[in-house]
Amino acid sequence: MTGHERADATPPPAARRPRGRPRATGTKLCARCQRLAPKIAARWPDGPVCYACFSTAARTRGTCTACHAERLVPGLDAEGRRLCVECAGITTPLRCTRCGTEEELYRKGACARCALRDDLAALLPPTSPTGARLADALAAAARPQSTIIWLRNPAVRDLLARIGALTEPLTSELLDGLGDGRHVQHLRGVLEHHQLLGRRDPDLAAFERWLQRRLDSVDDARHRQLLQQFATWHHLRRIRPAADAGRDVHGGVHTAKQEITQAGNLLAWLEASGQTLATCPQTNLDRWLADGTTTRYTARTFVVWAAGRGLTNLTIPHRAARSTRSLGQEQRVAWIRILLTDEVETTDYRLAGLLLLLYAQPLTKIAALRVADVVDRDSELRLRLGSDLAPVPEPFADLLRQHLAARPNLRHGPETPWLFPSTTPGRHLSANGIMERVRDLGINLLGARNAALRDFVTQAPAPVVAAMLGYSNQVTAHHASLAGTNMGAYASTVAGRPRSAVTLSR
Repeated sequence: MTGHERADATPPPAARRPRGRPRATGTKLCARCQRLAPKIAARWPDGPVCYACFSTAARTRGTCTACHAERLVPGLDAEGRRLCVECAGITTPLRCTRCGTEEELYRKGACARCALRDDLAALLPPTSPTGARLADALAAAARPQSTIIWLRNPAVRDLLARIGALTEPLTSELLDGLGDGRHVQHLRGVLEHHQLLGRRDPDLAAFERWLQRRLDSVDDARHRQLLQQFATWHHLRRIRPAADAGRDVHGGVHTAKQEITQAGNLLAWLEASGQTLATCPQTNLDRWLADGTTTRYTARTFVVWAAGRGLTNLTIPHRAARSTRSLGQEQRVAWIRILLTDEVETTDYRLAGLLLLLYAQPLTKIAALRVADVVDRDSELRLRLGSDLAPVPEPFADLLRQHLAARPNLRHGPETPWLFPSTTPGRHLSANGIMERVRDLGINLLGARNAALRDFVTQAPAPVVAAMLGYSNQVTAHHASLAGTNMGAYASTVAGRPRSAVTLSR
């Protein structure tokens, strides 16, 4: 058990701390929130207003109680009802001198969006083939203030300036040549989201760059060619179509890198010991496996591939796990209650943890879920995880509805199909990011998934569970066997029982 995988069901103390930066205190009393603040932003007819309440008021739109106009309503009457600037008697300037929009002014009488346009014009001149359209896309962000902050990064400004200096339209290949940092990946997401670049899977692109570096590091031309063929015909032929279909390929890329690395290590060992794939005795390969770490067993895929092409008679067996990680049912139920009721994480990561604990879903699949996978029928939610819909019990259904009504990271467009949108436009949260956040709470990830599967197969036949959760029959049958389930006892009830008749533990 690692330090991240706690055996007990109680979350670490840090997980129970309130999230977010605490508000600064001071000596000035705000008339709106009745809190002490270090400074007052404005003095309005209803009293002094702190900066937090001022910003909230300057973004509040609705119907003025007095004149019934639909506009900015920062003021309040004696009963706390919303008023427009004139009806409230507010004299603070709240109209942009450039575009005329009513909102908080950001710089020299201009709103944040107009100030952002000024900043972008200095980096992306309208004469640039891509600059003007990119400037429009960046200026269209739901929160221009966030983009202004992003532009403070010198690397971001340099990247935009280099794009603005291009004399030809920007392409994925040109963008590759401008760097590979997170700011580049974020900008790529913006460009793809606004259809200024064709969509390209970031994991696939990173894998292709990694593969080229890996092949360049191999001195032996025969080994380099063999690794290239293995990577191309075994891995890339699977990863590319999956990426083109919009599926998450992070897990496949991770596996491919491991297997190619160990294939290269195997070939290097063979060369150093004066052997080849064709001449190496099986006993020598067995010794190489035994003398190293268990990751050497990931060379099995390469050996099977090579054997299929008549290059070797060697074999590498599947590595048998020494034990099966699990989580006690009491611990699992305790974690479900914590994620449902305690704000130990943001809602999206709490939901991800619950999908693991309740439905035994792999994190790669959780990350790539779409809004369309949540089906509302007759006011009851269902999840499309396999060929059969899975029921969503309360109070998990209520938490899921709250998330759907206020998904985060939508500032570049609410039309994203992902249930868990990323901060990168057009992308979903990464499985790795979910893994770190959920594991840092103290949840044993593999144990939680095994425990959920074990619970399901004790309630329903393995094929029913497989169809509802999206697993193969072999996987659910294996867990049924580990749980000691008598599948024969179910046989007589399968015909008349609904395929989704499984009770979720709560």
